[in-house]
Amino acid sequence: MCMKNEAAVQICGEHYVFIMEEPEDYIKSLALEVANLIDTKSQHGASLQNAAIMACVELCDKMRKLAQDGGNTQREIAEVS
Repeated sequence: MCMKNEAAVQICGEHYVFIMEEPEDYIKSLALEVANLIDTKSQHGASLQNAAIMACVELCDKMRKLAQDGGNTQREIAEVS
């Protein structure tokens, strides 16, 4: 049985608790990355909701491109981070 880890995070002023198999530091790093991406989008005039949607689409695009191009995975993972 896999151990579940809990991480309390704050994204754009809202508090969330994630329960995942990954370590707490990893979960918090994901939340920070998402928060930074949303903040960047909202600084360009987008509402919080629109910034969150744009961030989701951008992250999905990056994930799909990584999945399609297995040959350059390590290079692209570094670019996403």
